[in-house]
Amino acid sequence: MKLLQEAMDFVTNLEEVKETKPKAKKRRKAKRSPAQRTADHMDKQSMRTNEVGPIKPSKKAPKASVKEAAKAAEAVSQHTGAAAKAAKKEALREADDSRLSSLEEKIEMLTNLVALQMQGEQGASVETISLEEVPFQI
Repeated sequence: MKLLQEAMDFVTNLEEVKETKPKAKKRRKAKRSPAQRTADHMDKQSMRTNEVGPIKPSKKAPKASVKEAAKAAEAVSQHTGAAAKAAKKEALREADDSRLSSLEEKIEMLTNLVALQMQGEQGASVETISLEEVPFQI
């Protein structure tokens, strides 16, 4: 009886053991490729809506003033310095054009002189001319 009583006490004193869940393994998130990221971004963009609502036209349509726009454009170009740059470029173009025309005149005069010399002096001696007598500047 004594042994039976000890067994009964042992059984009653036993505590119930709770089952423990095994720890969940941490999963590493797989890196997405650039193509996947782009595709996901495109999907998100396609889901968005840019609705503003119904657009009601105004009863009085605004009219553009050409004079005011010209004044505003002039003010902006003055403020940014674009007008000064344009004037400087135009001056340089004019200077280049004048230099080009003077060079063309000098070339024409030289060709005329060479042609005259070839016609007039086919057997004669060559005359030397000093630089001061030449009708153009070097």
